[in-house]
Amino acid sequence: MLSCVIMLPLLTAALIVPIEFHWELGRMATLMSFDTWAMAVGGVLSFAAGSWLGAHVRLSAPGLGIEDVALSPALCRLLRVITWTLFVVAVAAYALWFLPVARDPSILLAVLAGHWHELEIRSTIGTIPGVTTLVQAQIVYVTLLLFRWIYLPQARPSRLEKSALVVVFLLACLRNLIWSERIAVIELLVPAAILFLRQPKYPRMTALAPIFAAIGLVVFFSIFEYFRSWSAYYQYRYDSFAVFIMTRLSGYYITALDNGAGLYQDWQGIAAPLSTADWFWRFPWEIGQTWLSESLGLEKYQHAAWLYWNASPEFNNSSGIFMPFIDYGAVGGMIFWGIFWFSDRPDIPWFCQGPDCWNAYIPIVVYRPP
Repeated sequence: MLSCVIMLPLLTAALIVPIEFHWELGRMATLMSFDTWAMAVGGVLSFAAGSWLGAHVRLSAPGLGIEDVALSPALCRLLRVITWTLFVVAVAAYALWFLPVARDPSILLAVLAGHWHELEIRSTIGTIPGVTTLVQAQIVYVTLLLFRWIYLPQARPSRLEKSALVVVFLLACLRNLIWSERIAVIELLVPAAILFLRQPKYPRMTALAPIFAAIGLVVFFSIFEYFRSWSAYYQYRYDSFAVFIMTRLSGYYITALDNGAGLYQDWQGIAAPLSTADWFWRFPWEIGQTWLSESLGLEKYQHAAWLYWNASPEFNNSSGIFMPFIDYGAVGGMIFWGIFWFSDRPDIPWFCQGPDCWNAYIPIVVYRPP
């Protein structure tokens, strides 16, 4: 139900929004057609139906549950070791990535002063393929730490571990500010919210969580967008900060869906998991991806190049809803979204239960292109 409430209005807005809306955001055309809109709506409904089945149909006996972990001191110790290991990996990757900022703190001060566009941050700092990607360990780190904190009294984190959590959160905020990657903080907040809401102490307040989430999204977006672009540039183009934020925020979602529709129209049915298995094609240290991509004829599909020529530099997300359709065609995409409920079954233990399983919703809402 939640996927329908979120996605159907956004898809409809992307279909009916006038071309002037795209012009205002630096785009010259709209790519969403009625056919791609209808297909995406079908994908959302297929996903919703699969999620409903996953919440009401049990296919197998439950596996390892919270109680089993809580009663095993060895498993609790193992979780502590894994948590610290993930922390070290994530912090080390952050340290290597933002070492130029440590050497020259004026970069951070300039960003806070609204000079983000003048610094050419991505040229000054840059990424290290296969190394800086390891900051993604923060997602599993936060999930495991909070899982222990909330559900495992025998393995609750110490004060030192709680302080380490603050360090990771601050590093994610730093990445958000300097690298302009809001997903860095969202990756921490979403699993935390799901874990806390899984067994709510105040059911009525929890029922209002989607409303609080929407308000939190606007506040979160407003704070970081103020430093990123408003103070440096857009304050001279819009009548008020509120108008700018609402236009900008809706623009990200609408243009992302529009880009996805355009990608489907150009690449539909490539019959290979180019986007749905994006991690494989970007895996560091060649393990045969080049040979496989050439044999499948995938080397001609350049995601970044397509977005460069058909989207805008600022609105170059392609959403997640169209990715299965691009890889497997209209019918294959419907089937993909229908069977996606396997990650949302009630017999999967721990925190991923029912229609709130964050693994199922995140690819639709905040998918990041290569």
